[in-house]
Amino acid sequence: MVRFYLGTELSKKLQLSNGDKDKCNEFINKIIDYIYLYRKGDFPTGIHPIFDLAQNIKNLNDNYHLIEKSLRYHLLSSDYRGYKFLEYLLAVETYLSILLNEHPYQIYHKLISYLGEEYIYLNSLIKNKENYFKNKYINLNIQTIRVSEKTNKIKNLISLSQKQLEYLLFDLNPLFVVAGLKVLPEDYKNKIISCCTDYNYELFNQFVDSEEITPKLGDEFIDFISERLNGNERNSFELRREAYYYSRLYKGNEFTYRLSSNNKQKSPIKEIILIFLGISGKIKEVGFKNSLEILEILNSEEYFNLKMGLIYVLEGWHPTNIRYILENQVLSGDYKGVDFLKRLLIIDGCHSLALNVSEHIMFEKFIQTIGQENRAEIEKYINEATNVL
Repeated sequence: MVRFYLGTELSKKLQLSNGDKDKCNEFINKIIDYIYLYRKGDFPTGIHPIFDLAQNIKNLNDNYHLIEKSLRYHLLSSDYRGYKFLEYLLAVETYLSILLNEHPYQIYHKLISYLGEEYIYLNSLIKNKENYFKNKYINLNIQTIRVSEKTNKIKNLISLSQKQLEYLLFDLNPLFVVAGLKVLPEDYKNKIISCCTDYNYELFNQFVDSEEITPKLGDEFIDFISERLNGNERNSFELRREAYYYSRLYKGNEFTYRLSSNNKQKSPIKEIILIFLGISGKIKEVGFKNSLEILEILNSEEYFNLKMGLIYVLEGWHPTNIRYILENQVLSGDYKGVDFLKRLLIIDGCHSLALNVSEHIMFEKFIQTIGQENRAEIEKYINEATNVL
């Protein structure tokens, strides 16, 4: 990971006028159109200088880390400011996301996060784009190529609850899952599809016609799931806890300055903690898909970024991407005091949920952030509201 612009330096570069943000929004919409038009990222010359540069580097060496380093260093060595800086940064983020096979829906959320949560909410970007992505969706129609003799190895899959199946499949490459669906019998296939969100369907649809999907890959999927069912493959959440993420938020004195506040209003802080503890228990009780309904109570502007972060968690986004997007919104908003603290708790809470951290550990992380002197008051509030603690 290239140590790109961080903290205050990045935040200053993201402070744009609404007019410049309007232009960036138009640019983002064009980018998403191009992604659907050129699925493999082989953009024709002339769409954007960053895409041309990236394609030239890829033709010489298609190593992801080399391409990432070259594109980010291009921005670091330039003198781009204002709209031009963000436009070029968005182009870099787009190309790197395509190399990682990220879905256009996810790329869109990553790009608009640089515009800030206030701009996203006031302009209804996500709501206005819903029909666009729905129109791109084609009903999944997976034909079974053959019934593998190995399915007997995963016969226990049929008896799993929805929640157990979600945990079993949570972090798998969609190409891998689609390959498995092609070789599984109808009842196994239906069992897997029943626990998928609309976002999962979109991911599957992206790979359904891929030449990489072969019966051999399907058999490998069955072997892999068999290993997980038998406990021979480490739990996916254990692997996630080991993932290293370098935060781009403020450091040192700047972090302390933004965290400090004379505002004594604890109500929004306590409510956020209560929501996270409640939804963590809900996920463990009924699974990710059935927990989406709890988000209907978070429709106000005050809870907009909290709701979006929780949607990313419940749709199964990777913890790193969730944190990345929420950090972008914080840096773009240039928040201080209690506004910064609230968003810091939302970032840590969503990241913890995606890592399947227990309610107790999550609560302790919150206390570390808001200070031990507030523990008794927060515990009393939580105990009065629920029996979580």
